[in-house]
Amino acid sequence: MILGSSRRGVPLALLIMVVLLLPPCAIASSLPSPPSDMPQATASSTLHLMRNENYLYLTAASFVPSCHVSYVFPPDYQYQTPAFLEILPDTNAPLISYAIVNDTEVPNKLVVFTLGSLEANQTATIHFTSWALVNPTDFSDLPRYVRFPRLCDLPRETWRWLLPSPVVQSRSLSIRLTARHLAYGTSNLLRYADRVVWFTHNHHELFYVLQLNLGTLKGQDAKTVLRRSGDCPGRSHLASALFRAQGVPARSVMVSQHDAYWVQMHYMVEYYCPGYDWILTQAHGGKTPVVQNNDLILRICSPSDEAHTVHDYIFPKMTGEEPWLWIDTDQVKAVYTEAMDASRQTMIPAGNQTTDPATAAYAFSLTQMVFRRYQPLLGANLTGENLAHYTAAVGHQQQALSDFAGSLPGYLSEMNTAYQEYQLIH
Repeated sequence: MILGSSRRGVPLALLIMVVLLLPPCAIASSLPSPPSDMPQATASSTLHLMRNENYLYLTAASFVPSCHVSYVFPPDYQYQTPAFLEILPDTNAPLISYAIVNDTEVPNKLVVFTLGSLEANQTATIHFTSWALVNPTDFSDLPRYVRFPRLCDLPRETWRWLLPSPVVQSRSLSIRLTARHLAYGTSNLLRYADRVVWFTHNHHELFYVLQLNLGTLKGQDAKTVLRRSGDCPGRSHLASALFRAQGVPARSVMVSQHDAYWVQMHYMVEYYCPGYDWILTQAHGGKTPVVQNNDLILRICSPSDEAHTVHDYIFPKMTGEEPWLWIDTDQVKAVYTEAMDASRQTMIPAGNQTTDPATAAYAFSLTQMVFRRYQPLLGANLTGENLAHYTAAVGHQQQALSDFAGSLPGYLSEMNTAYQEYQLIH
């Protein structure tokens, strides 16, 4: 969902006139021609260091002795590995401790902040950054033809993303009829994916812009979005429903994008391609597959997330969003505003390095190993030599992140030294 300056500057009167003159199905009355061109193979690999910056503003309705705040953290997933968590010095919340924990839904992670007492009407800020290294695939090995899957073609762990949910109503008659229309004349899953993404991107697009300007966005479930369009979470739900209606596992994915503006959270979608893997797709922007060189995945939305959605922080009538933030007391709320002077997040590229695939794979694995040592020790009660080794390791991690944009060998050397320091902790 977009904040403030990202809104499109279209005159409201013109929008109303155009929407009133168009029939409801005018924008999505035809199918796209051939599937999107597959990306071309590359002889090298480009590593991307990504920095997801977050401002989290909290306000207390009454005195709270303590509370826990959980926020999505980049998972160790496919083409990315988390690298580091940095709490920035302008944080003024009464922060007692913080830790990165593995969520019950694999592979998701959360950063959990433990806060001390907050007075009534007190506002507190946590300013933090999560770092991750991404070694994206270019999808050059994606075949041109994949038939629609049978259940036996799918790994059992994907089956739960075949079922309908309160926001992905894949068994709805209107959804099934739309899916059948989009699948007409093809048995190719990849061609169908192109059609689904084109449809969700263009469906009632002008009506969406009108709702965004008027602030009248409502339910983000698939049926509502099919009827009146929606924002990125709703379009991801609609795309997921259209995939599931054809027996293809699909799910929403929370991402942080590199854009010129701050956001609450952005949603994309993945669908499962048998014999390949999950394919990241931009339903809101009409693109599939998406090469992950501009997007940092923050959470894979589970069926449980779909069953426990929340209201949008800015548009009160906008329902059906999977949450990215959890607070264990009703007396503390997150503060979001359109003026971008409260909670918000964005992804800032911290550099990229092009190298041979073997070196890229080594850098990725080394970063992964260092983080897996770092995560359980973050916030641990270390003393003596263990504390000294931990402090030294963290210092080398920070130096590696600083070196990355200018020198990949420097990054690798610092990360290797950090790993050696972690090995010395008992």
